[in-house]
Amino acid sequence: METFHKNVKSYETGLNQGGPKSWWHKIVWAMWKKDQIMSFRAKLATHRQDIIALQLMLHTEILTG
Repeated sequence: METFHKNVKSYETGLNQGGPKSWWHKIVWAMWKKDQIMSFRAKLATHRQDIIALQLMLHTEILTG
């Protein structure tokens, strides 16, 4: 998450503004950062699946224990 945040930090100001330049920042963001967002989502999904699997194992152990 820290790496992702470092990569997108330069866009924070432009994406949060409502001024005339903000639309340009949003277009650049959508075009050039799409791969990074998809990669970040995939990593989060993997971690989520791992956590769910560990929870299931724990609950199974508690129920059979």
